[in-house]
Amino acid sequence: AGAIGSIAFELQVPAVDGNVLRVLARLWGDDSDILKDKTKKAMGRRIMEFMPEDRPGDFNQALIELGATVCVPNGQPLCDQCPWDTVCKAYKEDLIDQLPVKTPKKARRIEHKTVFLLECGEQIAIHKRGDKGLLAGLWEFPNQLGTMTEAEAIEQAKNWGCKPISIEKTAAKKHIFTHIEWQMFGVYLTCAAMPEMFVWKTAAELQAELTLPTAFRQFLQEELQ
Repeated sequence: AGAIGSIAFELQVPAVDGNVLRVLARLWGDDSDILKDKTKKAMGRRIMEFMPEDRPGDFNQALIELGATVCVPNGQPLCDQCPWDTVCKAYKEDLIDQLPVKTPKKARRIEHKTVFLLECGEQIAIHKRGDKGLLAGLWEFPNQLGTMTEAEAIEQAKNWGCKPISIEKTAAKKHIFTHIEWQMFGVYLTCAAMPEMFVWKTAAELQAELTLPTAFRQFLQEELQ
C-alpha cells in the first residue's frame, strides 16, 4: 500500500495560558482575577475576535512569546520593546504594577489529630464517621482532635473502656485535602478489652471487606510492615 501523507492543520482557537492572560489583562486594563476559570474563558472569547483565519498558530505563539520575553512574569515588563505600547491601557494609564490581578489562594487549614490503632488480640477497632462533613459515612480508626502525649492517649483509651496494656509504637502521617491538611499522630495500643462502641476487625478483614480512606489506610499499612 502506498504511504498516505499526513495533513497538518491548525485550529482557530486561542491558546490562553498564563503569559497570554498577563498580556491581555494589561493590554485591556482588565482587573479580573486571572486565576479564575471564568476570567480565562472570558478573555479567550474576547481574543477570538482577533484570531486570524490564516496561520492562527503563529498568532498564538506570538502572544505567548510576548508574555514570556517582553510582558514578563517577574520584574518590570520591557514596555519600550513592546509593539503594543501605544494601545496598552496598563502602560498608558500607569497600571503596570497593578495588573494582572491574582487573588491569593486561601491557605490550607491545618488540623492536628491523634489516631488510635487499638488492637486486642488480632482485632483492630474501627468506627464510622458521621453522615455530614469530610469523609462522611466512611470507616476510620478512632481519632481525636489535637496531638496527644502518649500518657494522654493511654488515658483516652481507658475512657473508651479498651483497657490499654502498652503502646507498641507511634507514627506521624499526614494527608492533604483541597482545603485542609491533616497532620496525624498515630498511637498503636495493645488492649485487653473490645468495647462495643467500636467495630472490631482483623487487618485481613479490614483489607478485604472495608474501604478505609487513604488518610487512615496509611496507618494500617504501617501496622502490616
